[in-house]
Amino acid sequence: MKNVVINSLTGILGLTLSMFVFSYTLYDPQKFDEESYEIKKIDVNFDGKLDYVVYSKPFMGDELYFFVNKNNKYYLSLKGYNFSQDGGYIMTNIYPASDKSNRLNIRTSFPGAGNGEINYLISYENKKYFLDETIHTVRYSFDKDGRVDICTVKQNIDLQMLYSKSNISLHEIPSEDERDEKCTILFKITASIDDFIQRVREEPYSTYETTQRYEALINKYKITNKNVTQYNDLAYFLEKRGAYKESIFVLRHIVKDFPSRTVAYINLGDALWGKKDRDKAKDAYQTYIKLMKERGNESKIPKQVFKRVSL
Repeated sequence: MKNVVINSLTGILGLTLSMFVFSYTLYDPQKFDEESYEIKKIDVNFDGKLDYVVYSKPFMGDELYFFVNKNNKYYLSLKGYNFSQDGGYIMTNIYPASDKSNRLNIRTSFPGAGNGEINYLISYENKKYFLDETIHTVRYSFDKDGRVDICTVKQNIDLQMLYSKSNISLHEIPSEDERDEKCTILFKITASIDDFIQRVREEPYSTYETTQRYEALINKYKITNKNVTQYNDLAYFLEKRGAYKESIFVLRHIVKDFPSRTVAYINLGDALWGKKDRDKAKDAYQTYIKLMKERGNESKIPKQVFKRVSL
């Protein structure tokens, strides 16, 4: 826990250590109790020498210590908590970041349903450790398309300051309403387009929300002459259910591949109008009117379209 002073080294060595001031005290990290602590050799300051990281085992506390290697002697360089939470996420590992960016990755996981993860990316610069960013992975166990949200949150926080000052806190993961724009959302699509249409017509918004779901659907089933009507129907029912951004996403893909598909433009205009994006809605309606006139179908244009364009 952030506000709990860590006294394990005091008990082990009889030393008084501040949470903020680090005197690089000489110590043998291997003297920690292996039943309560994980002890790993990792280069924490990226000088090419293996150092030591010691942290509490799951459900045994939340302590974290970095010891740097100076001529094969080890000195305390960081003392804090390992981002474990009571009744929540627990630290499960620490290792060099996979992107070869000279950063450490502290991995925490949630042991309950969904098996979520938070990875804390730590860099070392000018003898200071910084929490650069957190990467949150949220799995939706009951989502029909296997939804997984991956959100990278910039932090840029001096760890020493974070551990010593109660008024410093981490930036949080975006809310679910913001994730379609701010996060990467992955899906494993197994349902058909018709299954999606039925879902949109009958089920709650949470089962068919986010534009990235439809990006995954279109990636699996490319829009073709054979299925463009199904996609148009899907977009139509999305608009009728008030899922405007999802409807617009599908329709823009339709008109990109089929720029002369007249019905898509009136549906796009309706969805944009529902989203209160009136100028873009009028543009879509104007294209619809133009195509209808070219086909000699001006008399079939709904009066509402002319009314909206004239506003």
